[in-house]
Amino acid sequence: MDFVRLQQETFEHLREGIVDEDALETRYPLDYGNQDFTLSLEYDVSLGALDALPIELQQKVLSFLDIKALLVFRRVSKPALSLVNTLLEYQKIVMNAPMALRMSIAIGMHENYTISQLFDALCERGCADCGTLAHYICLFTCSRLCLSQNGCCPGKLAPRILLDLPVQDDDGSIQSDMQVENAPDNWVPEHVPRFTPVPGTYFVSRPLCKYGSTHTLTKIRPGNVFIDMNAFDNGKKFVSQYIDSEDQVMNVLYKTISVVVAPWLSKTSMSFECGMQCPGCMEEDREAISNLSVLQTSITPNLDTRVCEIWTKEGLVEHARRAHGGNDGSQNGHMEL
Repeated sequence: MDFVRLQQETFEHLREGIVDEDALETRYPLDYGNQDFTLSLEYDVSLGALDALPIELQQKVLSFLDIKALLVFRRVSKPALSLVNTLLEYQKIVMNAPMALRMSIAIGMHENYTISQLFDALCERGCADCGTLAHYICLFTCSRLCLSQNGCCPGKLAPRILLDLPVQDDDGSIQSDMQVENAPDNWVPEHVPRFTPVPGTYFVSRPLCKYGSTHTLTKIRPGNVFIDMNAFDNGKKFVSQYIDSEDQVMNVLYKTISVVVAPWLSKTSMSFECGMQCPGCMEEDREAISNLSVLQTSITPNLDTRVCEIWTKEGLVEHARRAHGGNDGSQNGHMEL
């Protein structure tokens, strides 16, 4: 079995329906990949009071800065840039998971957590809600998410779009009334976390018998604001009252607007690891979908785009032994064990 090819195909599959990485890279053309990650002592400009500290303590001080402040500091001078570039966590992220950093900047959440917190999240392998191996990283919550890739994840509520509606007071003045879409009586407190997604079209797919898939999509426009439904009681109450099978699909869909696909980073080395989907199981899924009747597909709750487990290399070998008798299950032939 060609593990490298499977990893590439898995990442391509997982990227369907989420943010356009090419557009994200174009909008945020970061210079991180072109920088030297060594500390230079040849600059005439100083770091001020930081110069009185050894390099280890300088790095420790920077670790307390949120990502936005860290990047601002990095632009102050060449010594500052050089110092930030020596942070191991920073190096590992910009070399192996730059899209996570770009996305945090794009949705304006990079002021809510540090580079260390983002790195810790990227080192996690399991979904923060259900523990399933996952390659999605949510930059709104700074945590791994599976997006129900292995069925229905009993995770937290997805963010919902915030509407800013004009309301007329008794004295005739116009005030802004913040409400959640489809919940006109639901006022949203100012303290509730919110973000502005990258504009674009996001979607999830479901099987449509042998004719292919049907897409449920949402178009994010510039300036749309989404809020955390888990952060206030009315948000939880609203979803629990109105949730149905279609809302479950939307719950997954609205989680896609703040994620990117990222490998699993390592705390002990500069290496990273990528999981993969089983080609045999993927083929079985396709065959099962092709045999569904129109009636069956109209009631199935499964999300076709991401319903397939993620495996490590070792896990996939063991899974192939048990589920496919040592064969990769695909039409490409036998797997060498």
